[in-house]
Amino acid sequence: MPKTFHKQNGYALLFAILVTSILLSAGLGISNIIFKELQLSAIGKQSTISFYAADTGIECAYYWERHAPTGVLGMTSTFPKNADEVVALAGGSARCAGADIVSKFLGGTPNNSVLATSDHATTTFTLELDSFVGRPCALVTVEKGSGVTLIESRGFNVPCSASSDVRRVERALRYRIQTLP
Repeated sequence: MPKTFHKQNGYALLFAILVTSILLSAGLGISNIIFKELQLSAIGKQSTISFYAADTGIECAYYWERHAPTGVLGMTSTFPKNADEVVALAGGSARCAGADIVSKFLGGTPNNSVLATSDHATTTFTLELDSFVGRPCALVTVEKGSGVTLIESRGFNVPCSASSDVRRVERALRYRIQTLP
């Protein structure tokens, strides 16, 4: 008996390919959303690290704004308010996060300096938090003059020397201290 062939239209195969492609595109869409959520979560963590670095820097500066450095007599603050007090700071010591900040800003290394006139001074120093993963840092600026002290601390999630890092996150805090006459 001769074999007869029936024309098969392949609907089952077409339907299977269609369902598979729909499931594959849905899976790729979900994995893309998950990837973006993970990136957003990582940025949030780095932002928190930057904030803590800024907070450490501003609390250090605020503490030493209210206390004289060790080894210096006649000053009420670690940060000079004029050019005469810059000279008086030599030999003084003020420690934050394991580093002497006085020797840093008097040393004049990059991001560490004192600019002073007869009635105003701006002190800048970096505070490296070496005990943390990634070595976050804070760049702290203290401006004194005319009865007002401004403290600004900019915290970073990476070392201060890594300024070109594309994953660098910065958070800043500011204090304004008004001295009563």
